[in-house]
Amino acid sequence: MLTATLDHIVHLTPPGSLQETAEQFRKLGFNVVEGGVHADGLTENSLVILRDEVYLELISFTKPPEAYPPSSRPRREHGEALKWVITAPTKRNSILPFFCGDLTDRSRRSSYMDHPCGARGIAHIRLVTAEAENQRRHGEPPISSTSTETKWQPSTLNGPRPPTLILSTPSDQEQYDFVFGSAKTTGKGLFRLRSGKLFG
Repeated sequence: MLTATLDHIVHLTPPGSLQETAEQFRKLGFNVVEGGVHADGLTENSLVILRDEVYLELISFTKPPEAYPPSSRPRREHGEALKWVITAPTKRNSILPFFCGDLTDRSRRSSYMDHPCGARGIAHIRLVTAEAENQRRHGEPPISSTSTETKWQPSTLNGPRPPTLILSTPSDQEQYDFVFGSAKTTGKGLFRLRSGKLFG
């Protein structure tokens, strides 16, 4: 069953590169705030929080992937623990997306902010797969479906225009190279994320 609400999107960076990645996002016109080092010491993150209350989590591992538990508790500067639980692909080095359930009360999270680039929300997320039949393995009905592309509209917590989740087979050489190149171990993966000016 497809998740009904888009909460946040994880952008993984190599160990020790979080500050560099945060600066790259600032140069693109995003305001970036420090999220802190997680209480278990395994990761640290920074956040790009959009007006639709979806946020991009820029995260960096501090240990090898196999050392990571399925749940963790980061602490904010004042010491309050934040909680969540995740599902993860079974294969190591996977580029497949995963689901994360935030167990922290919404009032305790950082609030959204405006960005110099004008981005106010997520416009669409595209997942590309080599298998067309994968488009028919979800319980929630799509808003449109063809032999090569299926679309859903998950909600956000604060947005008049919902983002579009697109699951498709390769439609050009770039996507074909992605699926049968960098994603060849899985035959599918997150291809593109686009933000947009969704408010007026």
